[in-house]
Amino acid sequence: MSLDDEVYSQPVQRKTRLILSQSEAEAYTAARETDVRTAVLRGLREYIENLSYDAPGGARHRFLKVEETWPEPDQNAKYPSANIYTEEPGIYDAVGFVPSFEQLPDGRLLQVSSEFTQVITIDLWCTNATERMGLIAMLEDAFDPVDWMSGFRLRLPHYFNAVASYLKASISAVDSTENANRRWRLASMTLQAAVPQIRMVGAVPGLELRLEVETYEADRSDTVTPPIEGITTTDLAAGAG
Repeated sequence: MSLDDEVYSQPVQRKTRLILSQSEAEAYTAARETDVRTAVLRGLREYIENLSYDAPGGARHRFLKVEETWPEPDQNAKYPSANIYTEEPGIYDAVGFVPSFEQLPDGRLLQVSSEFTQVITIDLWCTNATERMGLIAMLEDAFDPVDWMSGFRLRLPHYFNAVASYLKASISAVDSTENANRRWRLASMTLQAAVPQIRMVGAVPGLELRLEVETYEADRSDTVTPPIEGITTTDLAAGAG
């Protein structure tokens, strides 16, 4: 099934949103622009590219570029930047998972087939150690924004409006003589992401038309019968006599 099929909506206008309420309910839609793996990467990118922090002295810092690609430093002209990508296979975890169905307002059905999990890598490209430290601290705070759970949850309007969960897993600073000569200060973080894997299984139901017709017997006592060819009204009157 291609992305041009009718089960996919036009591109959504809303962006990924951080969920701050523990009681926020599911609210699925028919909007689907990506596969499930790309959905969690895009959601994370849209979240990170809107983060910023205020350094001592009042200067505001943020990533100038965030991409869902393998890092290519020679082409990375804007610093600080972040690259989001995967190195490990994503897992469709259907063991013990009972598929469920969600009905949309228009009658179509979504099937939640499995839980998809993926380890995501974020490479940070910074120009000095202080900048790197500040951006890592910003991400650490952003990846644990609430007090009712570890990690964070994002609403993905580009993937059925599903909710993805993310949990930070590891971090490493990558320093070398070559990187220092190029004025690069690198860091690498990993997150564990999980989201329902969903597919459309039902079409909009057809309309069931019902036509009710009321019939009645007309009163013909005053009806004038039209002449029949070859017989005049005088003949009809004589016959009646």
